[in-house]
Amino acid sequence: MTWQGMTPIPDPGFMRKLRTFDPNLDCEFNREVERFIITQPSRLRSGKLVAAIVENPGKDVYRQPDDRDLHNLARADFERKSHKDRIREGEQAMLEKPIQDEKHAESEIRDATKDNRLQLQHMYRRVFKMTGDDHNPAFRRITHKPKGKVFDPPFKVVDRRKVK
Repeated sequence: MTWQGMTPIPDPGFMRKLRTFDPNLDCEFNREVERFIITQPSRLRSGKLVAAIVENPGKDVYRQPDDRDLHNLARADFERKSHKDRIREGEQAMLEKPIQDEKHAESEIRDATKDNRLQLQHMYRRVFKMTGDDHNPAFRRITHKPKGKVFDPPFKVVDRRKVK
């Protein structure tokens, strides 16, 4: 698809921020890729190198560059940190990695051996010899025949003991 019509230009506010970030950077619309590209001068040959392409994820049309692109450029700029700082950060991350792996393994073991709430309630009631509807549900309840003397409501004494 060839681009027809006027060539879009980047927002002047973005261009000010881009020049403040790095005076060597420039932004222009490229008709071949139909996107804005951020360029920098080449040190090895004449011309410009592409520093970034302003993408519009999920859409097939271009978008104006904004602060997201400046943020991505700042994250990719290795000259803002010294190489010693980058090495120190990498060493720190490598030292913390075994500790994080151990914590992850512990949490995996704990999650794999967890009992659910009903099992824990049942165990708790059994250990402390508690009775109740949760521990002894109504559908399993058995009423035993009483042994010995039973007093019925008119206070009659009924002896149910076996004769020996």
